[in-house]
Amino acid sequence: MKNLFLVSLLLLLLISCKTDPKIPEIKGPIREVNIHRFEKELFGMDTSQIKNGVNQLLIKYPVLSRIFFQDIMSFAENIDSVDEKFYFSIKEFIQDSFMRSIAHRIDSMYGDMSEIKKEFERTQSFAKHYFPASKPIDLYTMISGFNVGNIIFSNTDSSDGMGISLDFYLGNDYNYKYVNPNYELFSNYITRSFNKHHIQKKSWMAFADDNIADKNLNTLLDHMIYEGKKLYLLKKIIPDMQDTVLYEFKPEQVDWCIKNRMDIWSFIKDKQLLGITKRNEIVRYLNPSPTTLGLPKESPGRAVIFIGYDIVNAFMKQHPQYTIQDLIKEESAQKILDESKYKPKNG
Repeated sequence: MKNLFLVSLLLLLLISCKTDPKIPEIKGPIREVNIHRFEKELFGMDTSQIKNGVNQLLIKYPVLSRIFFQDIMSFAENIDSVDEKFYFSIKEFIQDSFMRSIAHRIDSMYGDMSEIKKEFERTQSFAKHYFPASKPIDLYTMISGFNVGNIIFSNTDSSDGMGISLDFYLGNDYNYKYVNPNYELFSNYITRSFNKHHIQKKSWMAFADDNIADKNLNTLLDHMIYEGKKLYLLKKIIPDMQDTVLYEFKPEQVDWCIKNRMDIWSFIKDKQLLGITKRNEIVRYLNPSPTTLGLPKESPGRAVIFIGYDIVNAFMKQHPQYTIQDLIKEESAQKILDESKYKPKNG
């Protein structure tokens, strides 16, 4: 009996160690991802030589500097024509005691980014596999004063840049309410994803936003399928991503959705939510919230995106010949729903 148990255990281990057939084998050399610590250079600047320091950044990081100083921080309307106020605003920002405390925490948490670098090199390989025309990426870390979390931009003709505001990844032990207790963005149900485990997902979400057009989003169904497409893409690029990260739900909320997916779907259909078009009604189901309106308190906010991903996943299983590009090009959410033959069952 003991030997039978050992054999069964060995078989289980062998099975569990097999490569997931859904994960493509990446051949060829892995392209290095370079990480540029923009925030270190900005906050390490000699403020007595602020003009020289800023001008050096503009030379070293011409694209990111323009985006950061002009679009994110609004220190200038046009970076090509600045006055003394521009330099004063930057000096004031990097000398602010609170922002310096943030910079110190980031330096302590992210002094070594070698593991993050490896993770991005792996996920970049999957992105290249599914998007052969995509350019290599380089990472640029920032402190944006809680203005922007992640961006993607065309850095050069040969590479794209991913900007990561590390002030949005200070960890679950950081009290974001201290920043602004009345700001909804800093509600607990949102800030629980403000940690290093979500950097990959949120960074590649910017890539997904850039590659999946948000046109013809009129109904809740349109939005559900749009969000489902993005999550499907992310799961392909980050195949080992946990569902708690994918959906940004608590473990018990993911479990609740799995056990009640048929009930969620019945609720959506019974309330005739798929066809609603009023923006103020749609956002109730799409915006982050403690729970989903009309569902039990155990439900997560945005439970409809769980169903959206479910439908897209079912659609792709019905069309095994489809590539991600084929999915992206399919603009009819109703067609995706119809051809998915979606019939959820509670887990």
